[in-house]
Amino acid sequence: MEQYLEKGKEVLKVLLNNGCEAYMIGEAVCRVIMGLPFEEIDITTNATPDMVKGIFANTKVEDLSAGSVLLTYMGYTFRV
Repeated sequence: MEQYLEKGKEVLKVLLNNGCEAYMIGEAVCRVIMGLPFEEIDITTNATPDMVKGIFANTKVEDLSAGSVLLTYMGYTFRV
């Protein structure tokens, strides 16, 4: 879980370094605070799905629903 969280922080840094706002949200945040395991990390950002695709051009990015993508970064999956 610690590695997953560290990769999530890297995703945030990449988005921030590209002029976007980005935050970890959802169940994973609550579970980390409570010391419980989590299965998925959600990230919210003001970047559009097309911007995320451009920023992470060398990674796997799949459209999910309106306004969100599934980003596979360094072997870890994030809902953005």
